[in-house]
Amino acid sequence: MALTRVFALVLFVEGLMVFSEQLLNAVGQVKYVFKLSLWLVLLRIAAVFALVEQGLIWVAYAFLVISLLKVSVVFFKVRSVFSVSAKRLAKIYAANGVTLLLILLVSVGLQLLTPDMPFLWKMLLYLPVFLTSWMLGLLVTRHEIIGDLRSLPILNKVL
Repeated sequence: MALTRVFALVLFVEGLMVFSEQLLNAVGQVKYVFKLSLWLVLLRIAAVFALVEQGLIWVAYAFLVISLLKVSVVFFKVRSVFSVSAKRLAKIYAANGVTLLLILLVSVGLQLLTPDMPFLWKMLLYLPVFLTSWMLGLLVTRHEIIGDLRSLPILNKVL
């Protein structure tokens, strides 16, 4: 598997719980989040030193394993801090995953349709397409954030 694909998987895994650490910070778990971040950085540094001789692909896979570990640890911490059932929290993470996959599919499709388009034009095109695919993903998964988005005056009539 190509190096960029493995790192894309790393970003996908981390994207499942994109706001979980900020949520923990907001409820006073700053020390926990700091310690977790510190340990994860140290693990990544150790992985680089230990595996760089084997090739960057090994480092990328190590980062993927570390990201999976991070998701697991944060999952259980959020679950315990907020007294949320594993099933309910898994449903939220799954909704995030489906939304991310939809955005990814739309982005790849757009990239295939516009290979020779200048970068600036692509960005101008990608921004509304990204926003639309994100909103569609939220609607399809009936994501819990929809209620919050409906409270925004600009999105109230759209959603």
